[in-house]
Amino acid sequence: MKLYQLITIISESADEKEITTISKKIQELLKQKAKFESYNDLGRKKLAYQIKKNQFGSYLVFKFSAEAADLAGINSELKTNPKIIRFMIVSSPVKIEPVKNPKKLIKKTEDVKIEKEIKPVEKPAPEKVTEPVKSIAPAKIVKPALKIKKEKKPPKPEITQEMESEKERMKKIEEELDKILEE
Repeated sequence: MKLYQLITIISESADEKEITTISKKIQELLKQKAKFESYNDLGRKKLAYQIKKNQFGSYLVFKFSAEAADLAGINSELKTNPKIIRFMIVSSPVKIEPVKNPKKLIKKTEDVKIEKEIKPVEKPAPEKVTEPVKSIAPAKIVKPALKIKKEKKPPKPEITQEMESEKERMKKIEEELDKILEE
């Protein structure tokens, strides 16, 4: 047998007496077709959106154990009641027991003592390497796929005899000009 929860929403037109009779009918149905465990009335709440022209609904939660084959019979019985506007059967992974006195579980901050101890974290010493270290070959340099062309400077002209003679001739001309300017 597997644990299940049945969540039902009862129409806003139902009064308290009708809600109790509906819950008793559902409990009897679960006792006949499954093993009934607990019941919780969550009260009247506003719905997130209208369901069958209802803006409010009374939520009832039932917990029970049943075989998967019995769920179809429970489903069909719940569909026949017009006051139940929505219902859903969900499997529970763990048996949930209601807390009888939740105030006892909550402790005041005055009663709780906080003790905190800070311990330094110790790192283990690294182990010594006993194996010789193998030499590592240098990495190969990979040339880029695209080659960038560099602009080449024109080669320097070689100094020839003609150029030398031209230089000497220019020097002589400059000297003659300087003499003329001095006069």
